[in-house]
Amino acid sequence: GLGRSHRFFAPIVPHLTDRFTVIRFDNRGAGQSDTPDGLYTTEQMAADCAAVLDAAGVDSAWVLGMSMGGMIALDLALMAPTRVRGLVLGSVNPYGKRSTSCGIWPQLLLFISAFAPKKTARQLQAWVTLSDAFLKEAGKERADAMMDQWDQWAAMEPFRLKGLLAHTAAIFSHNSGDRLEQVSVPTLLMTGALDRLVPPANSQMMSEVIPDAELHILADCGHNIETERPEQMIALVREFISQREGAEVASAK
Repeated sequence: GLGRSHRFFAPIVPHLTDRFTVIRFDNRGAGQSDTPDGLYTTEQMAADCAAVLDAAGVDSAWVLGMSMGGMIALDLALMAPTRVRGLVLGSVNPYGKRSTSCGIWPQLLLFISAFAPKKTARQLQAWVTLSDAFLKEAGKERADAMMDQWDQWAAMEPFRLKGLLAHTAAIFSHNSGDRLEQVSVPTLLMTGALDRLVPPANSQMMSEVIPDAELHILADCGHNIETERPEQMIALVREFISQREGAEVASAK
């Protein structure tokens, strides 16, 4: 996601490592990666992803991307389909003629939150990325503890203005929406019905255009699916991959 490091996937990783080898990395401009000069594109970051696979000695992988990460994953599948066994996309806007625009205020507030005072930043991030239903269900104590964890992760590798600007440029220059018919790998789509940042209509549209796609709309969920519904998300991922890989084995026989 925008400006975030690999640490923000920590809640779901332990539930996947019993079956999968999980590779997490920081996009250029975030986390422990460097911040090259200039504006970035999601195609550049997809090439970075392929380089990570090369360095890890992995020919192909299931690629999971949330929000901006989903845009990068789409570009990787379009650029190098043999490297991608399948896609898991959460809260993604592919942009293009068929997409539904994101609200400008949620985007602006999320950017501001990276540099706002702690209390203000928490309020802004919570409103943009989490649903009111989740915050009510979690309660103040649990929500505060969760945001304490976000603050700790962010403090380990602070947000960089140059990186955030470059990521923002990558988002606004992205367009995989006009090429979705060319996505040739199985694709699991997840979206929160209450997502303020990325309209769920985008996942609905992608499910109708990508040849082999499965859509799950999570009720009472906002943008950060991995935060609000990690158990449900993990169950969907495991089931989808099991079904698709099982089908591949049967076909090979």
